[in-house]
Amino acid sequence: MRNSSLFLVAGLLLSGFGVGAAQAQSAGATDKGYFGDWKMNPAKSSVSAGGPPLNISGTRHHEDLGNGFMLVQLKNVNANGESTFTSYVFKADGKQYPSAAQKQTAPVTVSFTIVDPY
Repeated sequence: MRNSSLFLVAGLLLSGFGVGAAQAQSAGATDKGYFGDWKMNPAKSSVSAGGPPLNISGTRHHEDLGNGFMLVQLKNVNANGESTFTSYVFKADGKQYPSAAQKQTAPVTVSFTIVDPY
């Protein structure tokens, strides 16, 4: 359950940063435009009912570590003024990789798979 919630949050965050979830999944192959620093655009972000509080600011750092590994670091502040930091290193190979976050009380993993070039 925590895994699917993390993917939902990650997908919502990606849309606010001007990077589509499909682009993020395929970035490991060839799209170097995915890497760099991204600043959230709150006007283009939304959260469905029952989701976490909407982030009012945020930044993402995406880095190519070589050998197919990618680093993602997320820094956000939500509407309640709470700040969060999450970091993970992964390959887009469908395997589970650990994620570390502030106030994390249980193990959480992420998994990415390249669906197509778009």
